[in-house]
Amino acid sequence: MIIKNNKILKVSAIATIMSIGLLSAGYKNITLVVKGKETEISTLKSNVEDVLAEQNVKYDKNDIISLPLDQKISDGDKIEVIKVTEKTIKENKEVPFEVNIVEDKDLLKGDTKVEVEGQPGNNELLYKITYHNGKQVEKKFIEEVVVTKLMEED
Repeated sequence: MIIKNNKILKVSAIATIMSIGLLSAGYKNITLVVKGKETEISTLKSNVEDVLAEQNVKYDKNDIISLPLDQKISDGDKIEVIKVTEKTIKENKEVPFEVNIVEDKDLLKGDTKVEVEGQPGNNELLYKITYHNGKQVEKKFIEEVVVTKLMEED
C-alpha cells in the first residue's frame, strides 16, 4: 500500500510540475508604458489591443500606441501608450503705430504739431498646442486676427 501511495504521489507531483510548465509557457512578459509610467506584466493575451483591454488602459484616436493594435505579442515586447491632447490658445500682440512727419511751412523751424494722435493696434494670434503625456511638444501658428486697427500719428 505504501508503494502504491508513493507512486500516486510521484505521478501527482509530476503532473503538477508539467501543468505549471505548460501554463507558464503561454505567458509573455512584456513592458507596458502608460503616461510615462513603466510596468512589467505577464499576459496570456495574444495581441496589443487585448493586452490594453486586459490592463484597463484607456486611449482614443489621438493617442499614440507604439505597436499596431492587431500586432501579435511576443515575450519581451514593449507597448507604449502616449496620451495626446490638443488645445487652441490666443495671445494678444500690440502693433505699434508709426509717426508720419509732414513738413509745414507755417510752423517755425524745430516746432512740431500733432494733427492726428496715433494709437497702437491689437492683434490676436491663434496657436494649436499639442501635448504628449501632459508635456508640450508642439506650438503651431494658426492665424492672426486684427482686433483693433492701429492709427498712425500724423
